Amino acid sequence: GRISPTQVLDVIFPGLNAADRDAATATRRIEGGKGARLYVRGGGLTPGVSLNFGTCCTPVPGDRIVGILEPDGTGLTIHTIDCATLADFEDREELWRDLQWTPEAERNTVTLSKLSATIKNAPGVLGQACTVIGEAGGNIVNLRMHRRQSDFFDVDFDVEVKDAKHLTHIAAALRANPSIETVDRAKG
Repeated sequence: GRISPTQVLDVIFPGLNAADRDAATATRRIEGGKGARLYVRGGGLTPGVSLNFGTCCTPVPGDRIVGILEPDGTGLTIHTIDCATLADFEDREELWRDLQWTPEAERNTVTLSKLSATIKNAPGVLGQACTVIGEAGGNIVNLRMHRRQSDFFDVDFDVEVKDAKHLTHIAAALRANPSIETVDRAKG
């Protein structure tokens, strides 16, 4: 962990120019659309079918995933296997597609996930939570505070993470803070 990917590339490919080195080590964002085919494989991924990641469960590499085909056959929504939305399709077996993450999804990628936390209503606690996420390597792209009470409030964090293991590490780091009451991955 002390050697950066750039240092490894310099040793393996000593003549590699800066542009090629940057391209090889660049972090890519996993998003729906045409680029999603680099990160997901399996049945039902025929040309012309658009891929979207479910906003209800925000799947990340490392999660078990499944696709639900739109009834008109033009789109496929990717969900985690434990997403509550899947109950709506229990009796529609023909819409289900077995999917897996590709090895590319686990290399130099980030994707959006969501955490919900209940934290103490005290000075500096929100800052502590944000610091914990940052120190664990997560990038907060949005947060929403709601259900504020005199002692506690709920906050939803939209966080860019590398994979499910990284997300679990961030959640565990938040749980270790005595000012943070609960932390759960937000799922639909």
